[in-house]
Amino acid sequence: EFAKMDGSDISKMDESDNSPPEALRFPSTMSSFIAGSALIEKDEFTSLLDLGVPVDKGKGTGKADVLMLYNTERSLPYSYKSVVASDGGLTTPSIPAKDALENCESLHVVLTQNPGTTQQCMAIMNHYESYQIARYMRSGNPPSVLIPNEKFRSISRGHTETGTDNL
Repeated sequence: EFAKMDGSDISKMDESDNSPPEALRFPSTMSSFIAGSALIEKDEFTSLLDLGVPVDKGKGTGKADVLMLYNTERSLPYSYKSVVASDGGLTTPSIPAKDALENCESLHVVLTQNPGTTQQCMAIMNHYESYQIARYMRSGNPPSVLIPNEKFRSISRGHTETGTDNL
């Protein structure tokens, strides 16, 4: 049984047959922008695209997969639709890159890396598209070094947890 932090159920019940609830990979509150997900081998994925930057190899590095999120049911790959869909089970399946991209009319690729030992998190939300990655760090005002108990403050893309601004 899976539940949100507020205790509400995130499982899906088919009311027509009294079958047990089927757990969703993503709750229905995200259905307006996540219809499914898949894992793709990073090396295979990057061989299909010119990302415009050098890309490290993935295999054997602990950075071997790409997390693909599908925004609509129509973007789900034909051959893997039932397992890639949000109601296709709790685990995210691994599928070939070419199949993963077959119904994507556009593609956003976000390149990210955890700098050092920072306890970094990433938030994705449905909103007006801005093509910007907003960065925040727990820091004083003005932002300087990482201060774990402070509130989040907006920082530049070159700002580090040690207070250095590399730009």
